[in-house]
Amino acid sequence: MENSIECRLSFSDERLAKETIEYLMNTGIGHDKYKDDNINYYKLDDIYIIEFKEKPFIFKMLEYNNFTDNKGSIDISHIGDIGISFYIAGPDMGDGCILVPMSNINCIHTIKNEQIDEYTRWRNKE
Repeated sequence: MENSIECRLSFSDERLAKETIEYLMNTGIGHDKYKDDNINYYKLDDIYIIEFKEKPFIFKMLEYNNFTDNKGSIDISHIGDIGISFYIAGPDMGDGCILVPMSNINCIHTIKNEQIDEYTRWRNKE
């Protein structure tokens, strides 16, 4: 998907982790395991797909330069009413943060391209 990015949750601050999980649960796209009182926020690695109204230029540049193919990672560090914060880290560039305001978010979901492809193959067999 051209205007989307696939990221995993990755937290370095328990307060931000709790706020993100609360946001996901309140919107109905959280997982049952988030209800566990003893959840370890630092071990969550759930994948979310973020669809943008317009993909920010920095993401386009990272994609153009094959950032994730070269062992770079783009993780979600916080989701809230203001927007989604991403943590970017790569072996050759160090790290940094990006905030994308909710006004530029079209959709948050957990349906990967592979799932869509699998459904399409199944549907075409009928």
